[in-house]
Amino acid sequence: MLTLQSYDFVYYLWLQITIEQLRNGHFSTLDRENLIEELESTGIAISQRYSHIYLNFC
Repeated sequence: MLTLQSYDFVYYLWLQITIEQLRNGHFSTLDRENLIEELESTGIAISQRYSHIYLNFC
């Protein structure tokens, strides 16, 4: 069973592997689907966090 701590550890390892693959140009071995999913969810989280700034700016 994955606990939150073990999930965080596995996620951290996945990030480190992905960063290393990107740095070394090993694009064919990237976990592209999960990388795209993570980037999209990060973008959504950031836009939700700062949407009030955008609304007040316009």
